[in-house]
Amino acid sequence: MTPIRTPGSHLSVSVALLAAAGALDAAIGSPRGALAGALAVVGIYGLAVHARSVDRRRLALNALGLWIAFLAFVPAWIVGIEAVAATTPAPTVVGSALVGLTWGTLLAAIGATAFLGVRGYREREIGSVEERILEGDSDYRGR
Repeated sequence: MTPIRTPGSHLSVSVALLAAAGALDAAIGSPRGALAGALAVVGIYGLAVHARSVDRRRLALNALGLWIAFLAFVPAWIVGIEAVAATTPAPTVVGSALVGLTWGTLLAAIGATAFLGVRGYREREIGSVEERILEGDSDYRGR
């Protein structure tokens, strides 16, 4: 099996893992809860790998797209997941899928936004250190 190498595949696998964690909808402390937690951790790790492999603009566009995808599920929650799922031939499956996809896109959007913020903060700090050194205002004094 070959490893995943494209940035887009890291993002899609991460969202899928986060959606699977959300679909488990398990109570904390149960074996299913531990599995959901493990899937969420691996999903966030994949999101971190994705954030590191793309430029800042692409990460911002990904975060924006994930927020829009999350907002697309809001009407189903306003109406009620059970009501929406009841209109389909397989209400249990559709209900679980809606819950999982909602949680997956929400957690991925939050993660992508957080990684974008960390990247911006880190770049700002690096820039200010370089500026201080260039201006001769560094902590390193000559003897």
